[in-house]
Amino acid sequence: MAEGRESNLSKDLRYNEAGIDTIVKDCPGIARHRLRLQKRDAVLFFMEALVSKDFIQRDVLGYLLSQDGPVLRDLERYNNVPIGTINKLDHMDQVIDAIMDGQAVLIADGVNQAFSFKVNKKPQRSIEEPATEKDIRGPHNGFIERLEANTALIQSYLKTPALKMRRYETGLRSKTTVGVFYIEGLANPKIIDEFDAKIKAVKTDSAFSPSYLEELIGGHAWTTFPLFYSTERVDKAVAYLLEGRLVILVDGFPQSLSVPSAFVMALQTADDYNIRAIAASVIRLLRFGALFISLFLPALYIAILTFHYETIPLSLLIPLAETRSKVPFPPVVEAFTMELIFEVIRESGIRLPSPIGQTVGVVGGLVLGQAAVAAGIVSNVMIIVVALTGMANFIIPNFEVALAIRLVRFPLMILAAMFGIVGISVGSTILFTHLISLKSLGQPYMIPFFPFNLRDLKDAFIIMPAAIRRSRPTLAQPQQYRRKKN
Repeated sequence: MAEGRESNLSKDLRYNEAGIDTIVKDCPGIARHRLRLQKRDAVLFFMEALVSKDFIQRDVLGYLLSQDGPVLRDLERYNNVPIGTINKLDHMDQVIDAIMDGQAVLIADGVNQAFSFKVNKKPQRSIEEPATEKDIRGPHNGFIERLEANTALIQSYLKTPALKMRRYETGLRSKTTVGVFYIEGLANPKIIDEFDAKIKAVKTDSAFSPSYLEELIGGHAWTTFPLFYSTERVDKAVAYLLEGRLVILVDGFPQSLSVPSAFVMALQTADDYNIRAIAASVIRLLRFGALFISLFLPALYIAILTFHYETIPLSLLIPLAETRSKVPFPPVVEAFTMELIFEVIRESGIRLPSPIGQTVGVVGGLVLGQAAVAAGIVSNVMIIVVALTGMANFIIPNFEVALAIRLVRFPLMILAAMFGIVGISVGSTILFTHLISLKSLGQPYMIPFFPFNLRDLKDAFIIMPAAIRRSRPTLAQPQQYRRKKN
């Protein structure tokens, strides 16, 4: 912290102004307006890019300059002032923080206090459906970058005074505002207190990203699986709140985090609850199947062709052997080559603009795949395996879990090349042991499978009809398990 920032304000206006100038020297966009109040010199500080000039001209300057009475006394008592939020500041660090937050700060000669006016007008985009979480029958609104607007979106769904929000400021330099939402009477106070203690213990220069905040307070730094699940959809965040979870929003980011979270949430979408339970259950089972295909199919291909080719029917083994006879590399090299090519195509398609990215993904996959087969680098069957693995990975709704599966796939392929099915079994055991050991804010990550919970299976592999799903998931330990009115 700069020298002098923690000092008290003086009654000497020039001293206070010089102190502010020393701290904000060369800061962009700092403006000031000099005026006379009650025969006293005064200065109004603000950042031009973060305030509403209409509010300053009409509500702040217009009011201050039109009054003949004791304006400063009225400000101190918060009377007759047409501004929604006015704060009294006693220290220089409070003044600097208020200016940097986009508030207008008034300092007057002969007064050892300052007054801040909430006249923020931060830029924001319009509310629209998240590009990565599109649903067919659900609402088409998503979070944006401004915490105030996101708060209003949640309140539009939950019109109850039980909806609470705790506000935190993280980052010694970034001063990032974090809002933690929960429903009083549903959320477990122990989980709220644990999160409160963890976020208050964060000591870092900046913690402005939700994922960065997750790493700081979530623990398990070396896992590839997300312990706080993110979503940009308002309806999903509200559904998490109604299950007794906490929802975290960071000012400046459209992603919300829900905690505690479970692995099974990665295979759930909002559309699952907007269609009939039977159809939703079939789609949910398809996602589980796609998860196993994405994780194990390349490793099984390597293991079978390297160690267990006798398990392949003769009618399939002969054409497969003919195809493989033209490939000079072992199955593991063949699989790694195509998987790496597929990952390069995928990443290049994501980083490029949408129309170009789609073209690169389709054309690149066709051209490189056909060229690799023609050159004898890989077999036709390997192209099918990689394509099916990639498409199955796209079905997983949660991007972070899909990315974790992509990363875990490569060690399994190495184990399959070294030990066959035994290697896959050992790798799977290590993976599942790791998943079972994970905890999300102290709660088991693999519930309802480990520990087994029959009640929560109603919304795991399949979705029971709404009339049967009368209880909330036990993961968040809600104060009310039954979905009923108080």
